[in-house]
Amino acid sequence: MLPHHIITAVHFLTIDVGHQLSTASPRIIGAAIFTGSVEHGEVEFRLDATVLGPRSPIASLLPWLNEHIDPQATIAGYDLIQAASLLARCSSGLNPGITHALAGRGRHPVIELSDASSDDDAAAFILACLQADLPFSSPNASDDFAAWMMRRPVPLVHRLELDVITVWRMAMARIEARTDLGRRVSSVIEEHLTDWLKAANFPAGAIHLDSLSAAEG
Repeated sequence: MLPHHIITAVHFLTIDVGHQLSTASPRIIGAAIFTGSVEHGEVEFRLDATVLGPRSPIASLLPWLNEHIDPQATIAGYDLIQAASLLARCSSGLNPGITHALAGRGRHPVIELSDASSDDDAAAFILACLQADLPFSSPNASDDFAAWMMRRPVPLVHRLELDVITVWRMAMARIEARTDLGRRVSSVIEEHLTDWLKAANFPAGAIHLDSLSAAEG
C-alpha cells in the first residue's frame, strides 16, 4: 500500500438537526472507520462504527477517532475538511491533533476524495458512488433523525458501515490509478477483502461482496 501500509477510511454521519426550522444546523452524530493493513505479507481488516446519543457531546468522538486511527495510517475520506471543521467547532480545542489530521494539516498522509467545488456534500458523495459503481446507503433525513432521537442506532450503524467500506474502496482505486505498484497492490488487496467479506456476517459486508462479485463477472 502507498504511501504507508495502512489505509484507514473515515466516514461521518451528519444530520441537519434544524431540518424543521428555516436555518440549517448540521451535526455529526456518528463515525465509522475501516482499515486495511499489510504487515509481513499478512493483510488485515478492521471495521468500527459508533453513533452518539442525542445528549452526547460531539467532542466525545475525538478520543474514539484517536483510538482507532493508527499513527502511521494514511487517512482517506470524503469531505474530511468539512467534517474536521464541524468537529473542531464543537470540541472547544480538545484533542486538536485529530481534527488537524483529518483536515490534512497533521502528520498523516490524507487522501481527500471529494470535489471541493461541490456545494451539496451528500449529493456529491452519492454521485461519486454512482460514477464508481459502488454501493452506498440511501439517506432519509426524517428517518435518520427519528432513529437518532429514539436511540435506535442499528440502522445508522448499517449506513456508516456500508459507506465507509465504499470510501475505502474509492481510496484504493485512487491509489491504483497512480502507479504500477499501486495497481499490483490493489489487485492483491481486493482478493483479501473478498475473503474477509465472505467470512464476515453483517449487511454491509454482503452488499459489498455482491458488488465485488459483479465487478469480477
